[in-house]
Amino acid sequence: MPYIKEEAREALTNGAPAETCGELNYVFTRLAQEYVQVKGLSYQTLNDVMGAFIGALGEFQRRIVHPYEERKRVENGDVFDAKLLEAVGPLLRPEAQVGLDLLRRAKQVGARAHQRCHGRVLRAWHPH
Repeated sequence: MPYIKEEAREALTNGAPAETCGELNYVFTRLAQEYVQVKGLSYQTLNDVMGAFIGALGEFQRRIVHPYEERKRVENGDVFDAKLLEAVGPLLRPEAQVGLDLLRRAKQVGARAHQRCHGRVLRAWHPH
């Protein structure tokens, strides 16, 4: 919630970075409020703010959260039952499945692929 202490509000207003979820919420709330003050209170403006938040959330989830969670799943092992995953597997978008397949393949191939690729690069720069 954005209802943080006055000292924290002042610090954030003066450029201090948010250090808690409440402070981050406060910064978002301030940005939304400033946008409404500039654009005027209307349904369109409120819709713009909500759309911007939803868009930012979606992009953050797609670019940061999903790759991080997938990396951790590959590193630490899956927690979902194989039968359940098999049952929902076809529901994955094709590009999502391709991404998962590439991550699995990259883990399997590992250092060998890196060495082969590195060798090709060296040969391209220093042909025999």
